[in-house]
Parts: sequence; C-alpha cells; structure tokens
Amino acid sequence: MKWGKNVWIIVFAVILLIAAGLSALVPVKNIFLDSKYKGEIAYVDLEAVFDAHPFRKEAESFLNQKASQLQQEMEQKSADVERSNLQSMLREYQQQLTDVESKLLSDLLKEIDSSIKAVAEQNEVKFVLEKRNVLYGGYDLTDEVIKYIVDNDENRAESSEEN
Repeated sequence: MKWGKNVWIIVFAVILLIAAGLSALVPVKNIFLDSKYKGEIAYVDLEAVFDAHPFRKEAESFLNQKASQLQQEMEQKSADVERSNLQSMLREYQQQLTDVESKLLSDLLKEIDSSIKAVAEQNEVKFVLEKRNVLYGGYDLTDEVIKYIVDNDENRAESSEEN
C-alpha cells in the first residue's frame, strides 16, 4: 500500500492540528513574563531591610519621645513616693516602655515579612532564607525587598496626602 504525496500532507496537517489543539489546552506563559529566578532559593539580609525601612526611624523617634515622657512623669511622681515604692514605679515605667517597643517592633517585622513574601511571589521564588544562613549560592532579594517597601511607603504617603 503506497501512500501518495497528498496523503502525507493530510496526515501531517492533521498532526499539526492535533498538536495546536493540545497546546491551546495547556496554559502557556509568555517567556518574557517568567521570572528568571523561578523556583530558585533566595536570601534576604534582614538587618539591611530593617535599617532601610522608613518606619524604623519613625518608630525610634516615637519610642524616644515615649521614654522622655515616661521619665518626666516618673521624676515628677518620685518626689512624692517613698523610697521603697520607687523601685516598683521604675519597673512599671520600664514595662510600659518595653510594651511600646515590642508593639512597634512587631508591626515593623510583620510588614517586612509580608514584603518579603510579596517580592518572593512576584519572582516565583519558592524559598527565602536569612542571609546569615546561606553559605553559597542563591539569589539576593534584599534590594528588591527594600525597593518594594520604599515604593509602598511612598504610595501610602501620596494617598494620605490626597485624602
């Protein structure tokens, strides 16, 4: 049974149509939109991100103001307090200051964590480690995380100015 040239052309055309139909069913991403870091392990220098965070300076300033305020309150009240109660009052003010510091730090770390997750998702990175835990290899996400945080801070500032 000899197939003619036209039969081979038809068979080839059918195979092409089947292949085109199957490829339409499979989601295909644009090569240019894929992350070059997809699936890689990345790392972030948390200390650098923390130092570069715009909210850190505001938090430090607020904490210093609160410490100054508490110190003034304590100095005013200490004149009227017996020496035995002075130690208790000092612990109370230190605890208040520690609570404020913990809340500010917790909020800052939550924002840094969500920023790292967002940047990792954008780059399709599966694992992100702290820089100190990386001996060799990996992709450094630090600058991208800092840029993401700064850009979001600027966007928040612009939107609050508009309102």
